[in-house]
Amino acid sequence: MFFESQISILYSDTQIPDVFVTDYLPLMNGEDVKIYLYCMFLNKHGKRTVRGEISKELCISIENINKSIANLVELGIVEVDRRGIIPVDLKSKVIEKLVHAKTSQMPSADKKNIEINKSRNKTMEVINTEFFHGVMSPTWYYDIIMWFEKYQFDEEAMYSLLKYCYNNNSFNKAYITKVAETWFKNNVKTYSDVEDYQMQYEKVKKICKLIYTKLNLKRMLTEYEEEYVVKWVNIYKYESNIIELALKRTTKISQPSLRYIDAIITKWHNNKLTDAKEIDLFEADYFDKKPKSKAASEARNNKKSNFSQREYDESFLEKLYINSKEQS
Repeated sequence: MFFESQISILYSDTQIPDVFVTDYLPLMNGEDVKIYLYCMFLNKHGKRTVRGEISKELCISIENINKSIANLVELGIVEVDRRGIIPVDLKSKVIEKLVHAKTSQMPSADKKNIEINKSRNKTMEVINTEFFHGVMSPTWYYDIIMWFEKYQFDEEAMYSLLKYCYNNNSFNKAYITKVAETWFKNNVKTYSDVEDYQMQYEKVKKICKLIYTKLNLKRMLTEYEEEYVVKWVNIYKYESNIIELALKRTTKISQPSLRYIDAIITKWHNNKLTDAKEIDLFEADYFDKKPKSKAASEARNNKKSNFSQREYDESFLEKLYINSKEQS
């Protein structure tokens, strides 16, 4: 029996669907892959997957086994129940997703939509060749179509989105979706919009670098701090020379915050100041109108001296002394 079992394993294969390679493999670390493949192997032979046994067979600690299984569950490629760790049928999962997409969209077959579909199909061919070496999975096709519809990108903007993420070595759906959300919030829909946005983004990066250099920060700006810079650049339309003027006004503060700098820049914007010369004149005038602390102190002293003091003669003081002595 033992020999027959060994022969059975020798001539058997554990099949891995291509969609696993195209969609999930790039998102997994080495231990995730080892555990997933071993679970596929055990499941094929009807064996129960026990974490302790997997740990011994693969020489991976229980702690790392638990972390990897949590990752696999989050990716949606395994399920955990009383039977153990059960691999999900990825082919059926993709088919259900595509069928749902087709039945929920059902675009009208008018001339405009036909032309859009032709244009998108050409773009898909370019994307498939350039980023997937001609083996783009159906789920990627589905997601790109969803991004077209949700974010209203044209074909060139969609290509630019994927190219940007690819060049940043972050070609995964989570990152692409995050960038797409950011572009959509900034009304990026066409290739022209992409170019304008990227120019503004480079300005923001340059000013962020200016800020942590001039303020001698030991860290990069946080996401919330960068929102101030985006406002100054995109809404107020200020260049780096104006931002630097505001930074110079923090020299008397030990730990200036972006909120403090924002208050200065917002004051300039609310007063419709557009260049450095106008700002210098405004600040000089503001300083002249502001009461000086020394002058204010002198004014307070003069106010006190205006009160009349009662004068007492010597006879009054002598009577006061005698009366107090008699009472004692």
